[in-house]
Amino acid sequence: MPEEKILNSLKEILSLGAIQAGKVLEELSGMTVELRITKIYKGVFGKKFEKQYFLMRQRVNGKSFNASFYFSMLDTEFLKFLATLDSSDAVRDYQEYDLVDSFLEVGNIISGNVIAVFADFLNLELEYELPTMVTFEMEPELMEKEFFFTKVYFEIKEIEVHGYLLLAFSKEAYSAIVKKLGEIIND
Repeated sequence: MPEEKILNSLKEILSLGAIQAGKVLEELSGMTVELRITKIYKGVFGKKFEKQYFLMRQRVNGKSFNASFYFSMLDTEFLKFLATLDSSDAVRDYQEYDLVDSFLEVGNIISGNVIAVFADFLNLELEYELPTMVTFEMEPELMEKEFFFTKVYFEIKEIEVHGYLLLAFSKEAYSAIVKKLGEIIND
């Protein structure tokens, strides 16, 4: 199956997860939240991490499907996101642990919904590890690892904020996705 078809199909799957995540964020915030996925890229993402990013990892395991999902935002973008939901005054009072907890919650909502769509698409039962913050000191291989990645655009109160969603599939998981996509396209 051509790489472009795979990337377009991944975009559709991720978009479904983003729509679900937007609905959850709307329910939690009481505001209209739109999440959009743009183009899917495959390559080394590490150069983008030269700036100050928050980075969350959520691993999942299932029959022939092991993957790590990463959600990332520039710290300034995340603060803008929180200020839009709360107020800029409330954000000034945030302590570092509050920011980490809030970021993990938002990342878990986004990654969790995307993962759920993948699980449904592949008809899998998955075991989720707890989401965790990671750094490049903890996982230096992230700087040179190849990912599928996309920019996630949030729109809240007409203010645009963005983050990144990175997908690291095992070879078996990637093969399972390509096989399933092939079955769907050929039907």
